[in-house]
This record gives sequence, structure tokens and C-alpha cells, in this order.
Amino acid sequence: MNDTYLAHLRTVLEQIRAEGFYKSERMIASPQSSSIKLANGAQVLNFCANNYLGLAHDQRIVDAAKQGLDRHGFGMASVRFICGTQSVHKQLEAALALFLTTDDAILYSSCFDANGGLFETLLTQDDAIISDELNHASIIDGARLSKAKRFRYRNNDIDDLQAQLRAADAAGARFKLIATDGVFSMDGIIANLKAICDVADRYQALVMVDDSHAVGFIGEHGRGTPEHCGVQGRIDIITGTLGKALGGASGGYVAARAPIVELLRQRSRPYLFSNTLAPSIAHASLTVLELLRSDEGGVLRKRIRENGARFRGAMSSLGFTLVPGEHPIIPVMLGDASLAGRMAEALLAEGVYVTGFSYPVVPKGRARIRTQMSAAHTPEQIDAAVGAFERVGRALKLERGPGLTLTRVRKPEIGHSDVLIRIRKTAICGTDIHIWNWDEWASRTIPVPMHVGHEYAGEVVEVGQEVRGLRIGDRVSGEGHITCGFCRNCRAGRRHLCRNTIGVGVDRAGAFADYLAIPAFNAFKIPDEIGDELAAIFDPFGNATHTALSFNLVGEDVLITGAGPIGAMAAAIARHIGARNVVITDVNDYRLELAMKMGASRAVNVSCESLSDVMRELGMTEGFDVGLEMSGALNAFTSMLEHMNHGGKIALLGILPARTSIDWNQVIFKGLEIKGIYGREMFETWYKMFALLHSGLDLSPIITHRFPVDEYRNGFDAMLSGHSGKVILDWTV
Repeated sequence: MNDTYLAHLRTVLEQIRAEGFYKSERMIASPQSSSIKLANGAQVLNFCANNYLGLAHDQRIVDAAKQGLDRHGFGMASVRFICGTQSVHKQLEAALALFLTTDDAILYSSCFDANGGLFETLLTQDDAIISDELNHASIIDGARLSKAKRFRYRNNDIDDLQAQLRAADAAGARFKLIATDGVFSMDGIIANLKAICDVADRYQALVMVDDSHAVGFIGEHGRGTPEHCGVQGRIDIITGTLGKALGGASGGYVAARAPIVELLRQRSRPYLFSNTLAPSIAHASLTVLELLRSDEGGVLRKRIRENGARFRGAMSSLGFTLVPGEHPIIPVMLGDASLAGRMAEALLAEGVYVTGFSYPVVPKGRARIRTQMSAAHTPEQIDAAVGAFERVGRALKLERGPGLTLTRVRKPEIGHSDVLIRIRKTAICGTDIHIWNWDEWASRTIPVPMHVGHEYAGEVVEVGQEVRGLRIGDRVSGEGHITCGFCRNCRAGRRHLCRNTIGVGVDRAGAFADYLAIPAFNAFKIPDEIGDELAAIFDPFGNATHTALSFNLVGEDVLITGAGPIGAMAAAIARHIGARNVVITDVNDYRLELAMKMGASRAVNVSCESLSDVMRELGMTEGFDVGLEMSGALNAFTSMLEHMNHGGKIALLGILPARTSIDWNQVIFKGLEIKGIYGREMFETWYKMFALLHSGLDLSPIITHRFPVDEYRNGFDAMLSGHSGKVILDWTV
């Protein structure tokens, strides 16, 4: 094959992937049913199949197909007009015509072929096709194969249909054929066949209906949308499939007035030049039609209506936007294409198999999850699906608001240079609180769904084939900033200043889960003498270490503004390495008391004490030598500038409000040095952390609360109360 052409095809495929339109086929490893097994072994509820009556795995239908194999053989090895017609094919055609109350019927290998061979056979360049804009692709392609003039009317818009019929008359059309789906498969909306037939009579037009998503279960006796709309006998042509409600195998048909069917037998190219459906399918389909005419057929139709009503009612009560209707196709409208894809993936992790649809399958801005009910679904399965939608909806923040949701996610896969970590302990960070509150930063920054968290300790359970230095069973914590490795700072050994940092639990899946996959480069092995709880707070301990050790503190007077856990740990570090006075300020007495336990020499509640008075109390006459700003509060930073000694140095970790205004005279005339701090130096800070711990630094008081992970809400409540240090979530219980 031409290499240039192959390269062209690869480019086209890459473009399809880049545009988000690439379709992957997920294999199932069980018969089609309301609950199916995926190739990876997962058992999931199936809410995306066309198995409306649940007959795809009905044992009676399976037995009939086996009987058909024994009686009629495997295949025909011929087209119909040579030697490819058996009595079972004629019996099925007669049974379909009887069921649909038409003169005759003709079988095709698929409904796509039926529609593809219809228009070209029946119409010429002197005629016109007036087609609904949302018709199935097979109608669109079939019409294109015909030389007939083509007119398109807005979906289910009778006024526009009449306008297009007038346009066809003005174009001199001899015969006019109105083509419509009986049910529009992306919306579950039933065509207004009564009005269409009335208009057709007025304009002397034929009416063709593709009733693939209706025959068997719509209408009192399951005869489809013509029965439902009260227009049986007024529809000239009905096309349909055996691949949906009627057993779900394959095969299509045209049921129509006798001359139409006879002409199709003579001239329809898909009928003439391809084999018809296998005789075993034809034999089993006769059993399906018998069942539909029995009392059980009515029971199945009643059940699918009840299932649809149950799902619609429950989803509507939860606030989901559904396309109104009564069909078992029930689209859950989301609007955003990426959201629809993420929701489908998240639902699969919850054990519910659905499909997201977006442009070009549906109009832009109309992305949705299309759910399909089946008579095979039990009430418990429907309730389980609704529960999964509720949980995933919360996780995806469909309704903007505070909180996080405990939900199921798929076990992550690792690359050649990654490790998979089984999480043992995690800690709640201030970043997690921002996400919990879903504040302006979180709603702007966090792609959903996102399982958050970046403070953790765990055990390596899988390593990529290129990983060196880590083994299965190693206890690890890890650096939460994943850097590119290629920018100037990364190549110069300043990875903490990487311009392309990706945050664990912010930009990619985080540690609040059973498993975390990260590059092995980011994992740090934990010495045996350090427990999991302490290892779980290495991330904030690293922030405190990086900030506190930015300047020489030995013998210096240190001011720390902000007595949160990082500020309290910075106080402990400053005293441990030889600072003279370590003064910490806040407005929270609980945290100030905790900072004193960690080693601060003086805690100051600035809402009721003067920092200047405290300095005099400590015998300080010239100001603080080093400032560690941890609060992100403008008043605290302003006070720090006022109380710094000339030549003082400030490490700024707290994030001040945007466009903050300060008194630069304080900075300039005092000769202050201000250094911004972000994260931890990789991995110098980590080595310093271990050295501090090995030399006796005690961080145990900073861990104040512990909860099993299923009580995570209590953990966040503790953090939000302001009366906690670090809060640990235990994933081992």
C-alpha cells in the first residue's frame, strides 16, 4: 500500500482522537442483559442497550435459535433470488406483515440496508424526499443514494414540513415521500405521526416511518408508533430492525403495501446482492413475534413503561434535566461534551454502564448521557442506577456547592516509569478545604470528577518496568508536584520552580482513594522508624521546612504570622535549630495553644494583644530578624513589615489577596529581603526533613484528630471548625 496514504490515514485518526470523537469499543464477556460482565471482569448494570424487552438472553429465544440451526443450517451461502430463500424467511416476512398490519414484508440483513435500498428503488429524479432533520443516518444515506430531490424539515415541526412540501411541489416533484423516524433515538421523542399523516393526505404524499426504536413495545399491542399515534393503515412504508426489542440479534425489514414490497424484491440492490439474515435468527424471531402476541408480551410492555416512569420520577426529583417523554430512551441532559464523557466514565466506575453523546452525534451544547430502560431491569437495579447518578452528580459538582462525595473509581493503571501505591493514611490539607468549600479558586481550577488529596503515606504494590530503586512492599510518601523535567529550572535542578507543574489531587487523580499512581521519581521511601501518620504529613512539613530554613535562624528572633499546622510546625523547626525568640500570631486561641505545644516561645492573639507589647516583654528593642508569613492575611503581613528589624528577611508562604497594596517604604528603607516560597525543594527539603526528625524534632502534637475514611465528613468538619491541627484519614480500616 502507498506509504503516503497510510500516513494520511494515521493523521486523520490522530485528528479524530484530538477532537475527542474517537470511539473505543468496550468488550463485554457475557450475554447481553440488564447486568453484564466486562472483559476486565467487572459486573455492571447495563443502561445503554437496545434490549428493550430483555429478550436478547431469554432462554426460549436462545433455544429457538439453536433449533433453527439444527433445522435450517448455519447460513445460506446465496442471495435470495438464487438459492438463498428458505421457508423460514417467508414465514417471518408473513409474520411481520401480520403483526404490523401491512400487506407484505421483505427481509434485509439490517435496517441500515433496508433504508439504503428503499429510496433508490422507489423514487427517481422526478420525485422528492422530505426528511426530518434528526432522522437516522441510514435514512440520510439511503436518500443520498437516490436521485430524488431532497428537502429537510425541522424536527417534528409540522409547519416546516408543510413549507418543504410546498417547495417540493414548486420544484415540480411528481411523487413526494415524507421520511421520519418513529422515535428519534437521541431524544426518545415520538414523531407526531397523526399530524404528519394529515399533512401527507393534504399534499398527496407518501409516508415512510423507521420504527426501529418502537416495534415490540410502543403501542397497546407493541405494533409501534403507528399504533401509538392511531394511524395504522395510513403509513405507506414501515422499516425496522430485529436487532433491538425483537431479540437484539440482527436483520431488518420493510413492511408496506404489496406493490412496494414486490418492486423492492425486483430492484433493491442490498436485497439482491447480499445474503439475508441467518436462518437461525429468522427461526428465533418467529418465536419472538409469538411472544409479543401473547399475554406475556403485554406484561413486558407494562414493565418497561413502569421502569421508565420509575427512573424518570427519581431522576427528576434529584434535579437532573431530562428530555420529557414516555419512551424508555431517557436522555440526561448535561450540555458540556467533556462533562458527558467524564460522567459516563465515573458512572462505569460506580457499576453503571451508560454512554455519553456529544457533537457531532447531537448538536453542540446538547451533550447528554443517553439511558435506555429495559423490561429486564428490576426496580432494585433502577434504584441503584439512580443512586449512582446522584453520587456521581455530586462528585462532578453538577450543582455547585460545598462538599465531597465518597464514590467508586477505577483502579489506576501505571506507566513504565510509575509506581502504584496502596494508600494507608492521608491528611487533609488547606487546599482540600478550598475544594470542599468549592470557592472561586476551586471552581475555576479543579476539573471534575477529581478525587483529591495529596498528603499521604502508603505501600508500593506495583512498579513500572523502567522503575529502579523502589520495590513492591516499600513504604512511601511522595512529592505532590509533578514537574516536566524539561524546562530550564527543571534541568538546572530547581524543580520546585517548574513552570509546568501538575498538582496531585488538583490537576490529576489524588491520594484520597485506595490507590494512587504517580511517577516513581515523586515517591520517597519512608525510613522504618517513621510511622504512617507522620509520613502522611510530609507535604505540609516540607512546606514548613522549606520556609523556615530559607534563612539562617540560629540566634535570631523569628516572627511567624499564622498558627495553622504549617505555621506551628515552622515554630517547632525554628526552636529546634536554635532560634532565640519564636513568636507566632493568630486570632485563634486553639491554634495558638497548639503552636506553644510545638515549641513557640510566645503566642500572640492579635485581636486582644499588642505585638509591640510582647516584644517589650521579651526584651526585644530592634524588631524581628526573620519573618515567616504563613497566613495569607494582609493585616498580618502589614504588621510583620512594621515589626521587622532593619535588614530583616521575610519568607512568604501565605498567599495574599490579588492586587494587595503594602507600604513599600517599610521594605525599601528597612532594606528588607522578601522571598516567595512555593512547595518544597526537590528533594533537598525532603532530606532536611528526615535530618530534623532524626535529630529529635517532635511533630506528634500537630496531629490532633484521626478518623476512618468513611467518616471523612467528620474530618473536614474538624478542619473547618478551626479547633484542629492535622487531621488523619485512615484507609486501612
